[in-house]
Amino acid sequence: MPIEFEFDFGQLAAAEPVQARPPLEQAQRALGWLGLRHAVVMDLFRLATEWLDEEALLTRALNILEEHLRAQAGSVIMLDRQEGDLYFAAATGPVSDQIKRFRFDRNEGIAGWCMETNRVIRITNVAAEPRWHSQVSQQLGFDVRQIIAAPIRVGNRMIGCLELVNKLALEEEFEPEDEGIMAEAAECIGILFGLRRGGQR
Repeated sequence: MPIEFEFDFGQLAAAEPVQARPPLEQAQRALGWLGLRHAVVMDLFRLATEWLDEEALLTRALNILEEHLRAQAGSVIMLDRQEGDLYFAAATGPVSDQIKRFRFDRNEGIAGWCMETNRVIRITNVAAEPRWHSQVSQQLGFDVRQIIAAPIRVGNRMIGCLELVNKLALEEEFEPEDEGIMAEAAECIGILFGLRRGGQR
């Protein structure tokens, strides 16, 4: 089942009401987002030419996304099929080393919901979000204000969730257009994983 994300060029320019932006500015904004999506995909697929272990591959992918989307931190949460729970396969940001020791139930939190529903999710205020699993950030003392996440699949098999946390600028938020970028980035990561594991057989 494909990721449930529909792309509409008309909606790309309509993050704000149509009357709020002149037509030329709308077109420039839309082209800017399309260029950003192309740049993210190209940078991710360049990783296929590098000899990286899985954690290094995922970390590099997170670095690429953080740079393009101006995010403070990111993680890739994977499903442990033997234990049946979720773990942090890679993480970047201020608490990246500490966060990797945490594991949680596959049905918990934003990642669990994202994987269960196979949908991209964008939350601009996690404090008001009932699906947010706050224990990890509380124990680490890391303030999570906003989050955007996308499911990762290899073929038809769900393997994990790609997450970015907090825009670098306090006044910024993840935007609706970022959902499309995250969906495509997660798809690229799934393809890279499939190629890598297929090459190891």
